[in-house]
Parts: sequence; C-alpha cells; structure tokens
Amino acid sequence: MNLDNEGLSCVYCKAYLLSDDDVVYCPVCGAPHHRECYESLGHCALEELHGTDRQYSREAVREAKEAKEKESEKAAEQTGRKIPSPYGANNANDETTVKCRFCGENYPVRSSNCPKCGAPNYARISGIEGFDFYGGVNPHTQIADGVTAEEAQKFVISNTQRYIPKFVKFKENKKTSWNWLAFLFPNCWLLSRKMYKHGIIMTLLLTIASLLAYPFVYTFINLGISQTEMLNPSLMQSTLTQLPANFPFTLIAALASVAIMTASRFITAIFGDYWYYNHTVNTVRKIREENSDTLFEEYRKKGGVNVFMFLLGYLILEYLPAIIFTLI
Repeated sequence: MNLDNEGLSCVYCKAYLLSDDDVVYCPVCGAPHHRECYESLGHCALEELHGTDRQYSREAVREAKEAKEKESEKAAEQTGRKIPSPYGANNANDETTVKCRFCGENYPVRSSNCPKCGAPNYARISGIEGFDFYGGVNPHTQIADGVTAEEAQKFVISNTQRYIPKFVKFKENKKTSWNWLAFLFPNCWLLSRKMYKHGIIMTLLLTIASLLAYPFVYTFINLGISQTEMLNPSLMQSTLTQLPANFPFTLIAALASVAIMTASRFITAIFGDYWYYNHTVNTVRKIREENSDTLFEEYRKKGGVNVFMFLLGYLILEYLPAIIFTLI
C-alpha cells in the first residue's frame, strides 16, 4: 500500500516517516508503522484503541496538525515574529522558506518534509527549533580539503554539535581531545561509530587483556579464598603458602592485563575523536566519488550510530573471555 505519509510519524517509535522508509499500515485503523516496528510488535501499536472513539484516524491526525500549524502561524503574525530556520538564512525574497539540512533544497517552512529528499523539516519539530547542529561552525567551513562541515554533519548525524567544532580544530593539526564514552567503553564506542577496523582490533586487545587476568582470579577462587581474605594482612602469610608455584607468572599476567586495559582506555579517549575525524573525512570523500547520485542515502547508511554494535561489543567483552578460559 502506497499512501502519502507527509508529516506523519510511525505510531510506535514516533520517528518521522521519510519517503524511502518501508512503511506498513494497520489493516484495521490504517496507522502507519515502520515495517520493523510492526514486525517487532506483531500487531498494531494502537491495537488497544481499536473499536473505540479514540481509534487512529489519518484524517483526524492531519486535521489536528493543520489546526496546530494555523494556530502557531496566527500567534507568530500577532507578535510579528518570523519562524526561524536553524540551517542558515532564508531566501532574501521569501522569509517563509527553510533550507533542507541534508540536500540544500529551499522549501516552505510550513512543509513537514523536504520535497526533494524527504528529510524531516527539523525547524518544525518541537523542542529543537533554532538548535545549532554545527556547534557554532559555519556549514560551509572546510574541515578538510574538499570536505565541508555540512557534509560531515550529514555523515555524523548524532551529536554533531560536539564533533563538528572538534573537526575544525583537527584540521589545524590538533590531534588530541577527550571522549568520556570512548574512555568508559572504548571498543563499544568505536564499533557504534562504524569504525569497524579500529573496533575489532580494540575488542581483540581487550579480550586478550581479560584472559590474562583470569588465571590470577581463579587461583584464589580455586583455593576458596575470598576477596576479603586476600586483603586481610593477618591471613596473608597462610594465603601465600597455598599459592601454586607458577603464581609469580600469574601475577605478572594480571598486572599486564591492568596495564593494557588502562592504556587502551586512555589512548581511545584521547585520540578517538581524531580517528573519527579521519574516518569521517575519508568515508565522505569515498561516498562522494562513488555515489554522486545517492549521497543522502549513503551518508545515512555508512554514518551515524549503530547501537546494536555498541551492545555487541559490550556483550563480547562481558562473556567471551570467560567462555574462552573455560575451554582452555
């Protein structure tokens, strides 16, 4: 079924529906869902409203939206306030247009979506009107030779107000920064930002580091010594007499594990943003060379954040070392 979804949102995740989204409709009330949202539920998100006077109605939703828009426009006219655009100045001859944040198309600010690429009109989304997605950087500023802040923003997508200003500084040969998320979850952050090569290497390094610590921990577990007893000076002498002959090597491996994990966290936190800068610049250039007709789709596909990979990286470090250690 192919219906006009302009201005509508998925009734489950509430995200705006774009022209290239795979949309399915409830066979009872016609409520639009992303296909994956509908399939994850197995039924309409508004099923409990079926048969009631609150049942979803496309016409009612549009009427309510139009009424709200007219009310906002009326209030703006009464106060003499123009609707601002967070994406640069409006056309000189038309103060009621907005520039698409993704493809650059100018269109009426009253439209909910860009007529060219289908991107939502963020100027109309409640809560972010006037928000600066560039962190104070001019969209046309070059963050690298031939790559502008505007192109980088389309690729980064999430938390751009943090990354774009940093990218400008990196162009000036600055290579260090600080990223708390990269410090706390180094491999997870790398994987989620789709730097898969860096992420895989970091995951392997941290997995090996965890394996080095397991013999030390299990030495005391096998002896039935609790952590409290390990730290009790009065029990230390009797504890030492029970340790196996290879314990010095086990202790060295454990110290090496701590050193590797600590160094990995600090290095990723300090240089992670710079790695991401290089990843963004190189990927944007490659996309532009190979997919000149589908830039918007390719930026969305290869950029942004992959939450699934973040969770996968966390689960690997949480369980894989223990599994490997039990097998060997």
